[in-house]
Amino acid sequence: MMNMKPLDFSAFSCIILILFTLAIDYIFIVHVREIKENNYNNQARVIFNKIENRMFQHKVTIASIQSLFSASNFVTLEEFKLFAYNLISEQGIFIITLDNKNRVDYSFSSSESINPLKQRITISESSQGKPIINIANFTTFTVPLEQDATPYLGYLISDEALFSHLNLVDNACIKLIEEKRIIETKSCVNQSVSWPLTLNLYNQNIFFDLPTLDKYYAISADFDLSWQEEYILFLILMFITFLGLFCSYILNHHLKIKKNIDSEKIESDVRVAILSSINHEIRTPINAVIYFSEKLKKKAPLTHDTEELVESIIWSANMLNSVAENSLNYSCSEAGHLVLNNTATDLFTLLHQIKEYYRSYTFKFKKKLVIHCEHQAGAMINLDSSKFFQLITNIINNAFKYSSGAIVDCYITKVENSLGSYIRVAIQDYGKGINISSKIIFASPFNTGGVKNRIGGQDAIGIGLYMCKKILKNIGGQINMRSKINKGTIVIFRFPYGVISEPYLATNSQSLQGKSVAVIDDDLMNLELCKIVLEELGLSVTVYSNGESALASISNTKTDFIISDYVLPDINGIDLIEKMLQKNDAGHYFILSANDQTEIEKNNTFPDITFMKKPFSKEQFLMLIATMASKRSSLDKTGTKI
Repeated sequence: MMNMKPLDFSAFSCIILILFTLAIDYIFIVHVREIKENNYNNQARVIFNKIENRMFQHKVTIASIQSLFSASNFVTLEEFKLFAYNLISEQGIFIITLDNKNRVDYSFSSSESINPLKQRITISESSQGKPIINIANFTTFTVPLEQDATPYLGYLISDEALFSHLNLVDNACIKLIEEKRIIETKSCVNQSVSWPLTLNLYNQNIFFDLPTLDKYYAISADFDLSWQEEYILFLILMFITFLGLFCSYILNHHLKIKKNIDSEKIESDVRVAILSSINHEIRTPINAVIYFSEKLKKKAPLTHDTEELVESIIWSANMLNSVAENSLNYSCSEAGHLVLNNTATDLFTLLHQIKEYYRSYTFKFKKKLVIHCEHQAGAMINLDSSKFFQLITNIINNAFKYSSGAIVDCYITKVENSLGSYIRVAIQDYGKGINISSKIIFASPFNTGGVKNRIGGQDAIGIGLYMCKKILKNIGGQINMRSKINKGTIVIFRFPYGVISEPYLATNSQSLQGKSVAVIDDDLMNLELCKIVLEELGLSVTVYSNGESALASISNTKTDFIISDYVLPDINGIDLIEKMLQKNDAGHYFILSANDQTEIEKNNTFPDITFMKKPFSKEQFLMLIATMASKRSSLDKTGTKI
């Protein structure tokens, strides 16, 4: 069986909206037609009533004249005219009497001479011997009289007089239909009979009879609807239809854009998830390579060649870590997932780490980073140290690429003003300069100015400065660049931070002597690395490769520090710690992850859980413990229960 492609939701929505518009058009037409039909029904009823009343008035007049002749054996012409004159005052009505030979005897007209009319009258006999009066454009009634000399009375009404005084509407065609003739108003002559135009007509009929006068009538009223009203109706329908089609187009366009945005978001989320997973897998071995290389350097005196080889390993690992972090941050910034995750940070210690980061590069390539900072150790700030580290190293890397000198200067200043609190960083190289504008470099993620530059033996891929701008734009910072040919380039950026009001209580390894820590991670290399580092701090370390074994063991013992990886094979770190909190609330809990804190579900649910960014470092661990100790001291002073 052939698989049918499901109807696109945007197209389906548009079809529904168009059908809804057509339904509104239909309802509107029916409603307007119903209103007009009721209106013309009322008009027709009024006209029918007027005609019937008029005919009954003529019937009464005829009966009165019959009574005159019945009341006397002989009625003279003068009596006849006087009586008729008092009954009839309108034009177009003629009264005659017939003698025994069906000839006109008496005659009367209220305003016109009847002699010309007599010439047009023809009289015939019916099968019953009753005279029939015929005359063009007149309705005639023939009734018997109780007179031997004048046995019949003729009552003649002109067609014009028949509809006079009815105040008929101009667009109404009124027809009075007898057995053999039809009497109609002048409007009927002007009415179009073509089929398309008959759609604009409204018809109503009624039947009534005058049996005493031997007359039977049908009255028909045809109303010619105003084309001006129909034109207005047409415009309204066109407007409703156009509005519906326009809304359908807008809805379709909106849904397609939303679909594209959702697809792009899904693709971005997948890309970020993949890169985050790759970054997670890369960080641990990189951290191990760097740590064990550092340990190797301290084991025994090395020859210059061996030391250079070790420094090359350390720098290559650093560069690999930088590329992984750049790729992840670039994807996060493009997906709009990049936010600040501020933690308590000693800026002096962080700058020392940056300086150590380039020590291997200095040893191998004889280029030196000089950091100028008035900041002293011990003053803590709330800073996203991971992103700050990535930003500043990206720009320093670019400075080394373009610098032909032996030194790159980095100036660090803390600034607090009306714009807020931020770190101002200026990085100066003394190379050939850049021959393209900063706008071009910051505008495209893969623009290197057409120059192939190398740092540490690796080609530049051109996402560093663009990524720096994206990050700073998302977090409220700024970046600018000035360059002069043969004089070098200076890049200046500002990075926001938060002020910490609590006093900072420094923590060293001596204060941790004898305390216990449990590390939970499914990566054996990371477990080994964490165990070695923590044991160097004097801690008693227990490691677990899964959450189930850790929960069973830690629930029955008191542990001072619990460090759990977020991604575990049987449970995530947050849910594991949540279960531990129900049985053991004496320790400090840490989540160790390569993901940003915002990417971790329920990261704000448990404020007592401290977040640590991979790779695990001794300095980061000590800093977080110091921060917790500072908060505890501040709460103790205020008497708040911890």
